[in-house]
Amino acid sequence: SITRSHGGGVEWVIATRGEHGAILVGPDTELVARTFVHPGLIMSTVGCGDSLLAGVLKCVVENRSWSDAIRLGVAAGTANAVSREAGEISTDEVDAFFEASVVESRVTTGA
Repeated sequence: SITRSHGGGVEWVIATRGEHGAILVGPDTELVARTFVHPGLIMSTVGCGDSLLAGVLKCVVENRSWSDAIRLGVAAGTANAVSREAGEISTDEVDAFFEASVVESRVTTGA
């Protein structure tokens, strides 16, 4: 597992999965988050990973849960994807995608 590589130095990993959202893997936890948007609304995926990371880091700084973090990340990435202007996202759209997103949690065995 990537979280146990390099002598255990990597504790948390986030991977984007395009239209399938994102996954966050950490000690004994795996969170899969996604939101739903009609493919015809996607303007560009450039910068979506950066937007996702910004949403995750906002929650980390605010000491919110990892579930909220991956959920806000997916919401920010999706808001970026539907934006008509590169790099400009609407906080109203982020909020709407946050409310519409789902997070599945799985407990892992660490094996």
